[in-house]
Amino acid sequence: MNNSLYLLIPLSPWLAALWLGACCYLFGWNRGESGERHSAMVAIGATLLSLLLLLWLDGNWWWNGSAPGAVRLGSWLDSGRYQVALDLALDQTGLPLATLASVLSLITLRFSVNYLHREASFQRFFIILLLFIGALLLLLLAGNAVLAFVGWELMGLSSYLLIGYSFDRSTATSHAAQALITNRFGDVGFIAALLLSLLWCHSTRWSDLSLALSHTDNLRVTVLVTGFIVAALAKSALFPFSSWIGRALEGPTPSSALFYGSLMVHAGIFLLLRLAPLLQQMTWVMPVLALLALLSIGYSFYSGLVQNDIKSILMASTQTQIGLMLLEYSLGWFDWLPWHIGLHAIWRCWQFLMAPSELHLLPDPSFPEQKRIVLPSWLYPTALQRFWLDALANLLLVQPTRMLARDMARLEQRISHHLYGTTLINPANPGDSAVSQLLWRLADWCNSVEQRLLLHNSSLGMERLWSYVTRHLLLLDHLLAQPRYLVLLIVITFMIIL
Repeated sequence: MNNSLYLLIPLSPWLAALWLGACCYLFGWNRGESGERHSAMVAIGATLLSLLLLLWLDGNWWWNGSAPGAVRLGSWLDSGRYQVALDLALDQTGLPLATLASVLSLITLRFSVNYLHREASFQRFFIILLLFIGALLLLLLAGNAVLAFVGWELMGLSSYLLIGYSFDRSTATSHAAQALITNRFGDVGFIAALLLSLLWCHSTRWSDLSLALSHTDNLRVTVLVTGFIVAALAKSALFPFSSWIGRALEGPTPSSALFYGSLMVHAGIFLLLRLAPLLQQMTWVMPVLALLALLSIGYSFYSGLVQNDIKSILMASTQTQIGLMLLEYSLGWFDWLPWHIGLHAIWRCWQFLMAPSELHLLPDPSFPEQKRIVLPSWLYPTALQRFWLDALANLLLVQPTRMLARDMARLEQRISHHLYGTTLINPANPGDSAVSQLLWRLADWCNSVEQRLLLHNSSLGMERLWSYVTRHLLLLDHLLAQPRYLVLLIVITFMIIL
């Protein structure tokens, strides 16, 4: 097989998503119930193509007795000592999990055809799900950390979009924002580790990192490893980032099955598997991971005992299994871990997809409320509050981010809107094409600039302008004196020094 065809494994779902988006939102060909059949066929066909390519690779592996291994497809970045290649790792770690992910994705897509029948946003759901499938396959098969980060971020984006699938409900949008913000703090660790890998190792290939860092001082290795570990903990909802995934169940059941039951929730563990040769060099890593695993298991176990809906119970059970996987990793059971991931993914995907039917088959759908749980008096309310991790995450992560967004919006309203103008000279018709609306907005912006900066050129006008700018510069100075901005500047300074 031509090596360039390997790119079709992650690209096929993305091309299908692009086609559906163009058909639905640009040309309006497959909207509504009449377009469901076309959308389903395209989505299933693209995922099936990825699966067939993976099965071909698996067959060659079985026939030849060895996996293809590292495959270089080209160069993405080549600037002096800094190089990022387009390479895939078709090895015994990524290839079986990618095949399993394709099978589960295909099953979930077929299940979604009937589950979301006559939904107003049927096509949007399939587009986002295809975006996720391609991102996951890229993460599993990426030969370096940069390609893995592309899949990592696209998975986070698709997760956010499907948690807020019912964006007309404030609960869904609020939970989507909390999940996004929490994961972005984990992504900061991934980005820092990428930059430091390029700076210190001049490479981001998985095989090069452990070799290059073996000759680097312990402080640098500790900082780099910590970035990857923080990213893995956040993506797999491990302690102390365990709270966000309980709110992620606002999305449709098929997305919950694929994202938080079987596939995306294992992404952090898979990242640690890729970094196993590197992490084994650090004596402090495994005990710390074991402690975090035990805390994650305790949190999810006791929180799950007091849940009263089936999806939350399944989610708590999933978190417990992820904690067990991290514990196995800390014990060095690297050969067993992919088997645990695969078997758990199959079982949990089936459970989530069957959850709606199980509620109808049970004699009393309110069975969780009738459980009798014997817990100590101090532990029961603590478990009900999920050990206050939700409140802590909201206080330390979500609220500061929202305050920052409000401050930026206020600055924009007080400076940018008054400087450039916000009133359309001739508003475009909402039914006009996107190009027409873009031209109207560009014309309005040019008119506002002309009116406010060129025509008002008297001395009195300039005096008012400078007085206006000075007043808002003082406002900016006051905002930057706030503690959250001082901490942000310190972090940026620290990154520049590194």
